[in-house]
Amino acid sequence: MKLNFKKISIDDKNIFNDFFLKSYINISEYTFVNLFSWRNSRTVEFALYDEGLIILADYLGDKYFLPPVGFNDFDRIIDKIVEYGLKIGVGNIKRLDEKHISAIKNKDYSIIEDRDNFDYLYERSDLSNLAGRRYAGKRNLYTNFINNYQFEFVKYEEIYKEQSLKLAKKWLDKKGDENGSLYNEYIAISELINNYGKLDVKGNVLIVEEKVVGFIFGEKLNDNSFVIHFEKGDGDFKGVYQTINKLFAEREIDKNIEFINREQDLGISGIRRAKESYYPVKMIKKYSLSF
Repeated sequence: MKLNFKKISIDDKNIFNDFFLKSYINISEYTFVNLFSWRNSRTVEFALYDEGLIILADYLGDKYFLPPVGFNDFDRIIDKIVEYGLKIGVGNIKRLDEKHISAIKNKDYSIIEDRDNFDYLYERSDLSNLAGRRYAGKRNLYTNFINNYQFEFVKYEEIYKEQSLKLAKKWLDKKGDENGSLYNEYIAISELINNYGKLDVKGNVLIVEEKVVGFIFGEKLNDNSFVIHFEKGDGDFKGVYQTINKLFAEREIDKNIEFINREQDLGISGIRRAKESYYPVKMIKKYSLSF
């Protein structure tokens, strides 16, 4: 097996989109927007092999493969990747979903659940309506926002670029960042915003008194789910996050889309609590395979 890897660039969008559209993808990592936006903190390289795509990632010196895409015989290609990985000193395949694991269940590999990277899946109608007792708190915060502020919720355009980047930086500074993970997210947000016109992504901004106080970006993941990549709000405006989430689900996501994927919590307790508070209907499990 000989692979010629190259680093991902904006010019590779069609290659990735072609493979992803042909496969039923349900993990949030597998959109070109995601892989491209995070490429400065998680280096992504790819190689075309036979009929498919093999992806190699490097996050802070931790090198690993992502699940191969486009191969009819998943069992066989995993064996080939393992053999190749052992030669180059890469011993993991990460972000495998349950479908992948089922295809290799008879293999003698070490497979571990990766809870910190489980995706949270919600009913679109739940997030757009916030109906019922369990969403009372979210609904109250949304009502507080719309009653107390004169606002606009509009599609993202280039004119909002500077303010959106400024908001992302303000959010980072306010949170603090001991291990650098939030700074990496800020860089990823900046990459998405700076390349917005070249990417297949939807975005909206929330404006109060001509000031961007929130933004949200996402895209269609598959035929029945939409993934939210980034959402940030100015915490000085009570109810800003509930308003962004509700209006985006209500106005911008196609009514034929059943689910919203809000990605993972990365094992961060505050993010986990926030995502659980919206009552996911399913967790998309992911696994790591070691060899």
